[in-house]
Amino acid sequence: MRSLGELLQAPPRGAMLPAAVLARAATLAAELPDPAAADDPRAALAALRPQIAWCLGLDRIPRAATAWQPVRELGGDGYRIEVGAYEAVPGLPVPAHLYLPAADGPHPAVVHAPGHWMENARLEPDLQRFNIRLARAGIAVLCYDPIGQGERRVGWHEHGQLAPLLTGFTTLGVMVAETLAGRDVLAARPDVDAARLAVTGASGGGFVSTFAAAVDDRIAAACICCILNTHLSQLRDAAYGTGWDGWVDLCNQVPRLAATANMGRVVAAAAPCDVTVVHAIDDPPFPIAGARAVVAEAARSYAFAGVGDRIRLVEVSGGHGLHPAMRDAAAAALAEALGRPAPAQILRAKGRIHPRGWSPVKFIAEDEAFAGAVAGDGHEQARLANSGARWGGGVGHPD
Repeated sequence: MRSLGELLQAPPRGAMLPAAVLARAATLAAELPDPAAADDPRAALAALRPQIAWCLGLDRIPRAATAWQPVRELGGDGYRIEVGAYEAVPGLPVPAHLYLPAADGPHPAVVHAPGHWMENARLEPDLQRFNIRLARAGIAVLCYDPIGQGERRVGWHEHGQLAPLLTGFTTLGVMVAETLAGRDVLAARPDVDAARLAVTGASGGGFVSTFAAAVDDRIAAACICCILNTHLSQLRDAAYGTGWDGWVDLCNQVPRLAATANMGRVVAAAAPCDVTVVHAIDDPPFPIAGARAVVAEAARSYAFAGVGDRIRLVEVSGGHGLHPAMRDAAAAALAEALGRPAPAQILRAKGRIHPRGWSPVKFIAEDEAFAGAVAGDGHEQARLANSGARWGGGVGHPD
């Protein structure tokens, strides 16, 4: 007869499959070729691109002709917004806001993929603040609603949708395709400099941006916020169901990726793209140690490819999200990469170089002005119109 304590314990068989998966992942990781050790590291990294694209199923996703469909225009202080939509996949319209600087172009530009701000998506106030800040600094921003978010929201099942896997592609692949189509929308505009195009995003949007930069060599810069971690961390959460959402979010899972490249090599495949990873030091679901390990490996490959100065990790105080310190670091990185003056600072950043030699790492500390810093992110930000207005009607923006 089993004791009460034994009855209350999870049965050992519950850990058998997760343990087998993690053991297999460790074996696959050990067998991966090291691009930095190749005779031609840059060619080895370039060869990873189509392999990563295959894992996403990009070649199996039907594509639509990319054309921007403007709906209306709104004015702002130092910027304007075109409200519209485009398609990457036939039958999947992508509502978006295009933030444009007030001055004449051509401007460098950024595709901003929102993370899991499920209801607000591109209307999330912190995302609007970030986009406006870039536009005022002379950088155009296309920010869209991802699958299952904002105007496209129908529930979490859109992010846990198994059907794409049965047809040969992934939810993440669709999101990457929509980001790359956004890049095409920007490149086609006469007021945009097609040679200076970047991608950015925080949380899940950072994950999308990571893969977009890895598979498309037309992207000049990428700023990846609060997401990067090791396969081991992600697989452990997936295997045991311990992720932040119980791991029902399949947009974070890519078949055969562990047999193709670890996350350090996915990031490295973007070379020679200028990559900045911004990560918070107090973000338990995405531990800073994992981000350091990923960037360390990617930086090693970048160095062997002769572009070691084009990747960096910036560590900021705070937790998960596009909070003021994250926005400060990301806006500064994008402006520098795209040849624009640094946007006006709302925090007085203090920094030091990380003692390890593998990558330049800055620690940004919030000063005593932090409590009032948000108010300095745009005097009208308290009027961010997050009132349910959408692309077919109104728009949330400070005006």
